[in-house]
Amino acid sequence: MFGIKSNPPKQPEPPVTVKPVIETPIEPASSRKQRPHTLIGPGIKFVGNIEASEDIEINGRVEGNIASGNTITVTEEGSIRGNIAAGEFILHGLCEGDAKVAGHCEIGEKGCFVGEMFCSTLVTEDGSEFEGTLHLKKAKAAPAFAAEPEGFGEDVPATEDNIFN
Repeated sequence: MFGIKSNPPKQPEPPVTVKPVIETPIEPASSRKQRPHTLIGPGIKFVGNIEASEDIEINGRVEGNIASGNTITVTEEGSIRGNIAAGEFILHGLCEGDAKVAGHCEIGEKGCFVGEMFCSTLVTEDGSEFEGTLHLKKAKAAPAFAAEPEGFGEDVPATEDNIFN
């Protein structure tokens, strides 16, 4: 009537199926590998001091002091010009400065350390470089952020028993 055409009723559209872009199942948080919480990327140059209670991974350049009650890791691409205070220290890049570490220190095959190091154990791989002074101490709590060697631990004479075992 009056030239108006009636529209037929609309048919319902079929449901849309969405496939995930990533088909790899996500691991539950309880089974994930522990990852560093603070990351300085390869293109980053950071000037200043860093204090953290979590792990730190350095892939870029840091000019300043770094302190963490946990692990500080410097990758092959990373470098630090400053002092370190940490629970553990893993060096695969360059560190120019003093390191005061409550526990384990490791210098990888391409790692280079220049300075004075205080730690309870030191592991070096073939090819690593160490220029400076090493003070082996009994393990104690992680050093404070302004860590000084005083009270860090008792001096332990270097013997075959505590170096090679």
